[in-house]
Amino acid sequence: MSIQAVENVMVDIETLGTSSDCVILSVGACGYDRGGELKSFYEHIAIADSLDYGCQVDADTLMWWFRQGEGARMAIVDGQKKSLRLDTVLKDFAMWLATNFTDKFTIWSNGASFDIPILANAFRKAGMNVPWKFWNERCFRTVKSIYSDIKPPVTETAHNALDDAMNQLQHLNLIIKAMA
Repeated sequence: MSIQAVENVMVDIETLGTSSDCVILSVGACGYDRGGELKSFYEHIAIADSLDYGCQVDADTLMWWFRQGEGARMAIVDGQKKSLRLDTVLKDFAMWLATNFTDKFTIWSNGASFDIPILANAFRKAGMNVPWKFWNERCFRTVKSIYSDIKPPVTETAHNALDDAMNQLQHLNLIIKAMA
């Protein structure tokens, strides 16, 4: 692992919509802390609690989930069995970030207009400060399109927030190595 990979946090969320106020089903994140150790975070959010905060469910996205593989669908069902309140997950995530990374960490997601903005909106809906600096937000989709010849590792379960975040971080690290 190169020094550039330290304090890059990759985040992925699974949702029931694509708008900034959609229901978040789960938050997965991983990154290398200041000491170079891989840290991970994964929690599920109760759908009913998200609805109480005014989050929305999109019918097209719900139907999309029904067409996904068994593993992805079961992650939702099993996740709801151990889901937490929206504000609890956001507090846990903010604490995980503060415990493992300096305030200079870079937060990445696979798309500039999806994971990070939806999460930031959820923090605001819950009356909490967004726990990262907006100028440290990065779009992994842009980087991987520039380095499209560097192929990603095979993912464990598609549409599992932690598996997707881990896969994206591994892919980012392959790109960083190739750039060095």
